[in-house]
Amino acid sequence: MLCFAPLYVAQADPLKKIKANYTQLILGDNEAQQLLMQSLYQIPPEKLVSDQMVVELQQKYLPSKALVDSLLHTLSEQGAWSDIDYTDKRRSGWMPKKHVDKILLLTKLYRTAGSPYMNSPELATAIHRALGFWFEQQLVCPNWWYNQIGIPLTLGPALILFESELTDTERSEAIRVMSQARFGMTGQNKVWLAGNVLIRALLQNDLALVQAARDTIASEIVTGKTEGIKPDWSFHQHGPMQQFGNYGAAYLSGMSFWAATFQGTSLSFPESQLAILHQLLMHGFRRIVWKGYMDINSLGRQFFHQAPIHKGYVVAFAAQSLASSDLARATDYQNVISENITNPTAPNKLTGAYHFWNSDHTTYRTPNWMTSIKMESTRTIGAEVVNGDNRQGYHLADGACYTYVSGDEYLNIYPCWDWRKIPGVTAYEGTGLVTWPKNRAGDKSDFVGAVTRPTDGMSAMIMHRNGLLAHKAWIYTPEFTYCMGAGITTDSNCVVTTAIDQRIQNGTLEKVRRNKHSVRFHHDQTGYIVWNPDEVIATTASRTGSWHDVMSTYLSSFTRTCDVMSIHLDHGITPQGADYQYMILPATTAQHVRKFNTNVVHVLSNTTALQAVSLYDDAQFYLAAYQASEIKLARKLKLEMLTPALYSVTQADDKLTVTVVDPTQKLRTVSFKINKQLFEITLPIGDRKGCEASKIVVL
Repeated sequence: MLCFAPLYVAQADPLKKIKANYTQLILGDNEAQQLLMQSLYQIPPEKLVSDQMVVELQQKYLPSKALVDSLLHTLSEQGAWSDIDYTDKRRSGWMPKKHVDKILLLTKLYRTAGSPYMNSPELATAIHRALGFWFEQQLVCPNWWYNQIGIPLTLGPALILFESELTDTERSEAIRVMSQARFGMTGQNKVWLAGNVLIRALLQNDLALVQAARDTIASEIVTGKTEGIKPDWSFHQHGPMQQFGNYGAAYLSGMSFWAATFQGTSLSFPESQLAILHQLLMHGFRRIVWKGYMDINSLGRQFFHQAPIHKGYVVAFAAQSLASSDLARATDYQNVISENITNPTAPNKLTGAYHFWNSDHTTYRTPNWMTSIKMESTRTIGAEVVNGDNRQGYHLADGACYTYVSGDEYLNIYPCWDWRKIPGVTAYEGTGLVTWPKNRAGDKSDFVGAVTRPTDGMSAMIMHRNGLLAHKAWIYTPEFTYCMGAGITTDSNCVVTTAIDQRIQNGTLEKVRRNKHSVRFHHDQTGYIVWNPDEVIATTASRTGSWHDVMSTYLSSFTRTCDVMSIHLDHGITPQGADYQYMILPATTAQHVRKFNTNVVHVLSNTTALQAVSLYDDAQFYLAAYQASEIKLARKLKLEMLTPALYSVTQADDKLTVTVVDPTQKLRTVSFKINKQLFEITLPIGDRKGCEASKIVVL
């Protein structure tokens, strides 16, 4: 059981209190944080890090005596370390930043109670020497982020920890370096810059500037702005792009840190803003972390080594910080930590379907497995390549569909992936690395969305870019995810494929059953039933790839060899109207897959006009009407869809419930007929812009 308590008793001097809170957070000096840190220590530290969130995680590791002795003995008289290339000009993974990383490590040891180096004169001398070198060299990175954010963000904590030992000259130089950060920009960049200004204000003992920095930070704890927290509790940066894993994780980590820093002072965040952070964590981040692993669809462009694990810990540490400043909701935060770090094998408590309508992203969770679907429309940007990050992720939002049971199914697979066969994606086949065109072609369709119930749901999209057209739909239930594709057409002389899955091989890929209509496989607690048996290609193979081909910050020599299981459909050269149907059964056995009765789902239509299924003996219907369509759902039930939309039709207790969602987010009214009786539903406009489901019950 984790226990949370206020960091300190409130003090009259807010600057003294804020510095005390800040120091305690940096040193991890409370019981609850120590428990998380002990769990983190079970994961070997990274040798090369450029992700700021991972940098901050690495700073929590306790260095060995051998490492500290090495740092002291290899520091030159001028204050430089020989293993750092101070002439490096890279925009990502800038080597000189290691210098300030080492300064922070030494200052933490200098201030840590019980450390053999606490108040060590030898350590103090080394810190003064290293600070002097940095101040004298005035190194500049070609990437502005390091100069204004990254360096002050790392050096700032060291300066606060070492403040009592700073000479007047060092304090003056420290303020000069910290002054590279000024108020400005948007979203998480704005928060980072304001946080750096706040540290400068603490060094200057300038309460007015601390207040201004705090107010700037707090100004971003809002929803509905162009960037930042969206009404669906996703997080956007760089335009309408879902950024949970990088900017969003940094935002959550930073805001939870500042909430704990200001706790117990007149600058504490108000209840209304703590409530926003609570919602962001519980309804946003909690949905995209499974047993401590962040969903690949949420990583953004940061496909670093061990990224899902590290991002999961970022969320857990944020939950712990919020628990210390938002005591009324401490139980909620403890549950997040428990289900992801301290007790991840317990059945998942957060279940059901949720569609992030601002981000074209759906998650579906059961007690034992999770699936995640990432799409793209004219309203969103599915992926980006920046500073050499995510060099092959061009297809990441083309219907990527991942299935998790243990959580580590895709861990560190990225150098060995065929990035044209990301699970769920329909794309051109090819060899060699995936390249991004100069003018990235986004999806030309606005028909992307989901209609959900508490127990199941349907997501659908029209994928239309690069001359490739496909209508794709997913139906998710507690037993399976049913995947459909129709109208797969291209004007290019290329082979087109649809990837069913591509993950780390864990055990045998077993073909458990085949007939002329379908083929069934089982692998790693997951079953696959495919209705295009002649098009199926299922393989296991050992592959070797370079991390540099994924993230340019890594050296080409940093390679990964792993066994990969892959199942995909080959639609042939220049398909004209190809289709597919397959089912994924997670958390199951080979015997269950072999005997599974597929009659629990009936496909009523799989065309470019309408994709429709019946579930549970006609108790539930899901329909994606891409154009005006009509269909007989049951013996006495006919549905005419006059307006293209997503429809859920439920028969229960002698009632018929029709749920409608507008995936274009443009329509105000959706019209349809049931047994020739006309109904019109006016969809909400507001923040959801017509995407929220509206229901009408017909007796």
